[in-house]
Amino acid sequence: MKLKWIVNGVILILIFIPTGIVGYSGDLPPISADIPACDSGISFLDVCDSAIMVDEGVTIPAAAASLIAAEVNIEWGSNDVWVGIVDAKYADECIDGGNGYLACDTENMVFLAGGPDAEGSLTWSLEGGDLRAVVGNSLGGEKESVNVEITYKVKLTPLLAYGVGFFGVALILLGIRAD
Repeated sequence: MKLKWIVNGVILILIFIPTGIVGYSGDLPPISADIPACDSGISFLDVCDSAIMVDEGVTIPAAAASLIAAEVNIEWGSNDVWVGIVDAKYADECIDGGNGYLACDTENMVFLAGGPDAEGSLTWSLEGGDLRAVVGNSLGGEKESVNVEITYKVKLTPLLAYGVGFFGVALILLGIRAD
C-alpha cells in the first residue's frame, strides 16, 4: 500500500469535487458612478444613442472560460441608467472622451449582456474574449449618480471537477493495490 497515493487521491477529491459543485461566491466593493443626462440641452439633439465605454478592457482566455463556470450579477438600482458588456472591437468605433473613457454610438453594438433594455440589473455568464463595460442613460433620463453592486459565483466546470475526482479515486485504488 502506498500511503502517498491514497493521501493525494483523498486531497484531490476533498478539494476539487466541492469546488466544482459548490464553488465560491462573493461581491466587490460598490462603485459609485455619475451617468450623464441623455438630453444634451440643445433642441433636436440628444445623446441617447451614445454611451460611455471604459478604455481598458478585460481579456478572458478561452481556456479559462472552458475550465471555469462563472456568473456575474451587476445591479445599479435605476431603470433610467443601463450597463452592458460588449466585445472590445467596438472601441475602434468610439471617440476618446478622456479620463480613461470612450464615447460610443450604441446603434451598431451587439450586447453580450445588459444594454439599453436592461432594467436595473444584468446577469452575465463568463465567456472568453476581450470585453468592455458600457454604461448609458435611457431616453428622458437625467444626470444621475448610481451605486453599482457586483456579485459573482465561480466554480469549476462539472467535467473538470468530476475528471479530477475520478483521478483521485484512481490514485486511491492504485495506492491500495500497490505492493
